[in-house]
Amino acid sequence: RAPVVVEQGTTNVEGMRLISGLKMNQDFPAIIPMQKLLTKYDAETLPLGKFCLQWKRKNSEIVNSTVFELPNVRVTRPFLNLTCASPSFGILRTPSQFAFALENKTDMIQEYSLTMDPSDSFMFSGPKQMRLKVFPREKAKVKFLLYPLLTGDLALPKLRILPLTSGGVASLDKCGIVEEIISRSFPVNFMVFPLDKVDEKKEYDDTHFELKEPTVIQNLPFTLCGKSSNVGKK
Repeated sequence: RAPVVVEQGTTNVEGMRLISGLKMNQDFPAIIPMQKLLTKYDAETLPLGKFCLQWKRKNSEIVNSTVFELPNVRVTRPFLNLTCASPSFGILRTPSQFAFALENKTDMIQEYSLTMDPSDSFMFSGPKQMRLKVFPREKAKVKFLLYPLLTGDLALPKLRILPLTSGGVASLDKCGIVEEIISRSFPVNFMVFPLDKVDEKKEYDDTHFELKEPTVIQNLPFTLCGKSSNVGKK
């Protein structure tokens, strides 16, 4: 039996009718618990199992059953978890904060090199390039302020994360895995809306305002303190 825990489908297709040319997608969130992996290797290939579909034709009571063999997938034991906290949208020329978190899932200290790519659509405030150590079972956070210069669905500047060895050089066997984690964890685009324009001809209701005489506060007495100078005296 495949060590895959499958949750309820995202769409209920029971009783749905499909006409010619119509396409339907059904997603099933799934997770593979680490304790159910078959070996102790860092990576292994696992079967996903089978997908069973029961269906019948219109005006027929005969229920047909079709079984699809799902492909095998390559599973890697997690050593890094990435998350990004960001607003759902931005406003033109208004800074938005993006917080990137790196979580070490191992019992060893990890070191990474972080580089933020330049962008024609954003200015940003934060470290352009840095080296970061993440201690075992802990998180490290890096924050950036992005200042959008254009409106629309903009491509975000890419945060590049390069895993390093204990000698400070790139860990080539982990670079591809980190890139896959980044593609699944970090947003790629960011929607930016224009600023609200102020209508100069708009009339405001001033019935709630009351004009009064201005209040004058007298100056408090003060004393000048300083050293006397004997320059020019004989």
